[in-house]
Amino acid sequence: RYDVEGVSEEQFARARETIFSEPQVDVTYDELPDPMGAAVFGVELLPGQYDQRADSCAQCIQLAGGGDRPTVRTARIYLIAGGLDAACGALGAGVTEPGQTQEQGGQAGGMSICLDAPVADPRLILSQHVAPGRWLLQGGTTGGGGALKWLREQVCPELSFEQMSELAAGVPAGSGGVLFLPYMEGERSPLWNPDARGAFYGLRYGVGRAHLVRAVMEGVAFSLRHNLDVAAAAGARAGTLRAMGGAANSRVWTQIKADVTGRAIEVPGSDTATALGAAMLAGMGAGVYADAAEAARTVRVTRTHRPDAAACAAYEARYAAYLELSQRLQPMMRETKE
Repeated sequence: RYDVEGVSEEQFARARETIFSEPQVDVTYDELPDPMGAAVFGVELLPGQYDQRADSCAQCIQLAGGGDRPTVRTARIYLIAGGLDAACGALGAGVTEPGQTQEQGGQAGGMSICLDAPVADPRLILSQHVAPGRWLLQGGTTGGGGALKWLREQVCPELSFEQMSELAAGVPAGSGGVLFLPYMEGERSPLWNPDARGAFYGLRYGVGRAHLVRAVMEGVAFSLRHNLDVAAAAGARAGTLRAMGGAANSRVWTQIKADVTGRAIEVPGSDTATALGAAMLAGMGAGVYADAAEAARTVRVTRTHRPDAAACAAYEARYAAYLELSQRLQPMMRETKE
């Protein structure tokens, strides 16, 4: 990636997701063993790494005019490394301490569990946080808010998302027996199956669009729990979830996620946590915040959803059916791919 000075650099957390850096330890390109070394890849051609986990995010350069370059008349322009979108979103949601977890409800879905030591599972994504000394064990799904947007466009385009939430609120937990697999563009974690496809199961004449809306919301919540369960089995248990993205604006959907996962969900004041996290990194680099923890303390929670015991119990059987349906359909999805 080229910065405004024409220098190729890579942000540290992003480098940790590539084959050019070992995710479990602090290592630079020139320390990589063959076949990862210069003999094969030409390490001298790789970009330098911005280390924003320490006292910087603070890689700053004072630009001066000269030659054909324009003169910068302000005292200083800071060039500050950003970060992976999920890591910036976690910071913007106030997730910097072990066990804190960001829950993503944008076009896609997913979660990021903050850790103080790396915990890996091949079905999930491990990367370094933009907060110093922290890691993120992540799950990313293709079916988040985009699944509900698709349903709206195809089934009820005259309704707003708020009206769709009201429809879902009128249907009991379990959507009248309708299950939805939110694999709308293949599926990422924990399935990693590009041939996976979305599906409704349990349709009958008594099912209306309100059932479909709630089933989509529940299916996305089940995929979130699937990732959380895989992480827990790997040794990374999530605590309270911090919701981000447009889906967090729906009280109904957020409560469904709390009931399905059995975890409290806090909703910060901003549903654009990724942009906010990037702005926090800029603030850290410019000295507005001393560190990531101080920046995270500025995040204010506007509401909290606590799991309802009766709804949690009702969802246990539905979640088991969701997992079985997914497992049974995987072979067919591969065989019937277009």
